[in-house]
Amino acid sequence: MTIQYRSAAEPALAAATGTAIGKAEAKKKEQEIDWERESEIRANQLKMQLQEQEIAQQFLNEQRGKQIAIDRELRAHEWETEKMVLASQMDFAKREQIRQKKYERLLNQLDEAKTKFIEQNTPEAEQQNIMVDIAKNYEDDGFTEADTILGKERTLEQERKRSEAAEMRREAIAYLGELGNLLPLSQAVTETSKEKARLGESPAAPLTPSAYPGVVAAKPGTTTAQPTPEELRAQNTKEAYEIGKRLGYWD
Repeated sequence: MTIQYRSAAEPALAAATGTAIGKAEAKKKEQEIDWERESEIRANQLKMQLQEQEIAQQFLNEQRGKQIAIDRELRAHEWETEKMVLASQMDFAKREQIRQKKYERLLNQLDEAKTKFIEQNTPEAEQQNIMVDIAKNYEDDGFTEADTILGKERTLEQERKRSEAAEMRREAIAYLGELGNLLPLSQAVTETSKEKARLGESPAAPLTPSAYPGVVAAKPGTTTAQPTPEELRAQNTKEAYEIGKRLGYWD
């Protein structure tokens, strides 16, 4: 079938119109492809962010759990220390009560001796000897020895408590850097590696920027001066002292 055109310009106009429509459809198709690709990229980015947030939250939960455990141990130690102080106070009160009773008994013995001295007309020199013997018996009744034994027991108990406190301080220092609820996550990861290095443990594996939110990878070729073992020990000792001071282990 032959198409009849009313003028010579109509064929050219029809061809131009068909070309424009074809270009518009092609452009629309490209836009749909771009939109689908962009949607997929955004979905993947959102998925990665959710995964990173989940990892970060898990890390924070672990550190909070460790901090709770440390706080529980410290409270238990404080209670044990308080019980020891109360026991010592009770022992002191008991000793003072015993001393008072023995002193009253001594005074009664001296009064009885004086009464006998008068009744029996005891010579003064003999009176002094009897009084000295009574006082000596009061001093050598085993009380001094009991105080010495009790003092040794208290010293051993204090040494044991100091050892436990030192161990807990070590744990506190070890976890100080990784308390995610107190430090930014990037700083927490850095501090964790530092503390593990101070304690002779293997440092944390290097992190990539996507491992945790906020962690920035070091620039290639950059190096950081490593402290000497003496510097690490000095820093560790200083931090242990500061932590112990805040916790009330010493004045």
